[in-house]
Amino acid sequence: MKNILLSLFSCLFTLNLYAQVDLSPAKVKAIKQKIENKIPALKLKLQKFREDTATITFTLDTFRVEQYNNEHLKLVSTDSEMANVTYEQAKNYDVLLNRYYKKLMVILKDDDKKTLMQTQKAWLVFRDNEVKLNNTIEKPAYGGGGTVLALNDSGLYLNLIKTRTLAIFDYYIRITEYH
Repeated sequence: MKNILLSLFSCLFTLNLYAQVDLSPAKVKAIKQKIENKIPALKLKLQKFREDTATITFTLDTFRVEQYNNEHLKLVSTDSEMANVTYEQAKNYDVLLNRYYKKLMVILKDDDKKTLMQTQKAWLVFRDNEVKLNNTIEKPAYGGGGTVLALNDSGLYLNLIKTRTLAIFDYYIRITEYH
């Protein structure tokens, strides 16, 4: 009987460990609506500080990503689920990265576009090598292991994408401020 209970507990624990929170379309819509309800007040606050249109738009874009992440994290409990939410946040920042990269490309002169493209290609290599190095450091031979690895990996990846998104926006806003 003891072995049966132990096996049952082990199965339930394993199922919970790998369970994914399935956000129904209705739940996603409710979360996004909750966030959108906060946007007008934030926009007014930014306008009171006389922020330019591009900064307001970027701030609202990043606010949406951060708030959605925060709401989604409230619904998960395992390291695996939290890592998946963090990877989703990185994906959402990647969308912003691409959006502002394209905006920057539109305003740069032809030769300068080549510089941006070269820089972005180099950054992609850097990003991939950082992930590779992180995976190397986490090998059991170097003391790595455990369930927290997924959180470390997703956090590192998010920070890389988020930092690059902020840098690209900074380049964009610096050019648009002077025109």
